[in-house]
Amino acid sequence: MSRYWFHSLTLVLAYVVTGYVGLLIPAFGTSITLIWLPTGIAVAFLYQGGFRYWPAVSIGAVCVNLANGVVWPAAAAIAIGNTLGPLLTAWLLRRLEFQPRLERIRDIILLAVTAHAGMLISASNGVAVLAFFDRLEEGLVRAWLSWWAGDSMGVIAAAPFLLVAGRTQLETIQRRLGEFLLWLMLTMLVTFGIFVLNGSQEGAAWAIAFVPFPLIAWATMRFGATGTSAAVILIALVAAYGTSVKSGPFYRVDPMQQVLLLWVYMTTMATLGWLIAVLGFSQFKAIDIQRNLEHGLRNANLGFLLADGNGLITYVNDCFTRLTGYTTADLLGRECRILQGSGTDAETVDQIRMALSSGGHFDGEILNYRKDGSAFWNALVISPIYGDDGKLEGFLVTQRDITAKKKSEIALQRSESRLRTILELEPECVKIVSRDGCLIEMNRAGLEMIEADSIDQVRGVAIDELIVDEYRASFNMMHERVLAGDHGHCEFPIIGLHGTHRWLESNSVPYRDFDGAIIGQLAVTRDTTNHKLAMKALQESRDQIDRILNSIEVVVYSASPAGDEILFISDYAETLYGSPAREFRDDPTKWFSVIHPDDREYVEKAFAAMEVTGSFNLEYRIIRADGSVRWLLNRSRMILDSDGVRLRLDGVVSDVTDRKSAELELRASEVRYRQLFKANPHPMWVYDLESLRFL
Repeated sequence: MSRYWFHSLTLVLAYVVTGYVGLLIPAFGTSITLIWLPTGIAVAFLYQGGFRYWPAVSIGAVCVNLANGVVWPAAAAIAIGNTLGPLLTAWLLRRLEFQPRLERIRDIILLAVTAHAGMLISASNGVAVLAFFDRLEEGLVRAWLSWWAGDSMGVIAAAPFLLVAGRTQLETIQRRLGEFLLWLMLTMLVTFGIFVLNGSQEGAAWAIAFVPFPLIAWATMRFGATGTSAAVILIALVAAYGTSVKSGPFYRVDPMQQVLLLWVYMTTMATLGWLIAVLGFSQFKAIDIQRNLEHGLRNANLGFLLADGNGLITYVNDCFTRLTGYTTADLLGRECRILQGSGTDAETVDQIRMALSSGGHFDGEILNYRKDGSAFWNALVISPIYGDDGKLEGFLVTQRDITAKKKSEIALQRSESRLRTILELEPECVKIVSRDGCLIEMNRAGLEMIEADSIDQVRGVAIDELIVDEYRASFNMMHERVLAGDHGHCEFPIIGLHGTHRWLESNSVPYRDFDGAIIGQLAVTRDTTNHKLAMKALQESRDQIDRILNSIEVVVYSASPAGDEILFISDYAETLYGSPAREFRDDPTKWFSVIHPDDREYVEKAFAAMEVTGSFNLEYRIIRADGSVRWLLNRSRMILDSDGVRLRLDGVVSDVTDRKSAELELRASEVRYRQLFKANPHPMWVYDLESLRFL
């Protein structure tokens, strides 16, 4: 069963049971009673649970009226008023910000006023229905007043019991169950004696009706709000019952007078009872507050001191005596400056005096001294205390020992000072950048790089505003990586505050707070402008050399000492070898694969001899990509460092095919002449005109 249906069933049952009890003490006929508790139950349920419980109220009202012999159309019509009246009361209580704990006089008045206002609907509707169905046994006005008073009294008596009843209240009664039963028995005896067994209605007999008021006070003081509610309900029921059986001080022959007297009594009794409860609640709350305050001050970790308007100590808590080493007797009646000593800052003392003389507050730190003469740092807060007339009555002083914190701060300041000195001497830029990319701190070297005079000039400036536009994206990507916990490296050009362009190289790590959370980046940045210019000049020089080497009709190359890596080869290689130069760079073995098979062994031996000779000067043949054979002259030399370690092999290859062909042709011609001379029987000679001799 859901909570809603359980509460709805509970409401129906409570409505029917209390309605049956109410019908036992009718005022007029069988339908109009002197106190109707179901209205109070309905108001409490609708206020606390919400207006969704109205069907349960209607069902309960129909059931009670049917049980009372009312025909079902009349029962349903009466139920409409019995539902709308509590609904209006609950709505008014919510609109007027009623507080159900009933600890304020305002809430008691609100409950009484809204109860009487809401029951105007139920009384008017009920009397009209009874008159329509010809069930009204008295005059219209008398019946209406009786119905209205009975329903209103039902709200005032029953609603508070359900509104204030809670676990704490019930536990209070349970702890004092014996006393509660005694109170209940005594209250029953007194009320029955006054309202049921008392048959006198003459003179001032009604005065004894106020005898139960001490019982209400007893219930309030000992059992809380629940006790007050129980007392009001019990006394109201017994008074109504006694009046209905023609007994007690409120019975009158005139029914109208009887209803009026009983209504006045019940309203007065309930209102005074709840006023007593409010006063008791206020007193209890004040006592609890005072008790809790004293307990809190006594056990607080702060030293508390109260002083009068002249600055004389009137109260100290235990923590204050532990903090200062003085006893309470040592301090009471003494001036607050008893804790000051030779090391106490005079300027701070003057600030305290100025603040107190002007009626203001002081919140600061001061060096004080204990009874044994030891010094301690004290976080001091002094607040003035004013009376209701606005006159200064004294001061509240709180003290907290912050010696350890102060020592840590001093040590931290010294450490920061040393670190600042080191950073200022650091030739590289050291900077701290916030999560949003703004500059927080920067040393002198960094300020010079960006052409700033002081950190205040650039603190809070976004770093990427100084970076050349096309490099901002890469810097911001690096910044995001650092914020994610990675290290970062970035090189970028900046424009200083005076327009100077510089190249910077930055290495960054996450910058964390004391809890380890990343709050920015810590970067070391160096100026690479000169390096960039040197590298640019070197590259331009290399480009110029490459252009020169590529323009001459020889192949210039540089290889690793083992010849397994081509470091450089000029573009003329494509003309000489018939293959692109990149093929030799990509595959160093191609260098040997193009050598003529008849010369390959000769070249390999010469290359191996480089270990000893350090150079070679070789002529050998190659087979070009088109199949033609060319003669090459390869001059190479091994380059060594200062320790004799081989660095690289540099060389030049030139095409000597034409010369080699001429030499071979000349050599072949000489062979032919010699064969001719040998074959001729006649003497022959050859005279060289240059050397002027016979060959």
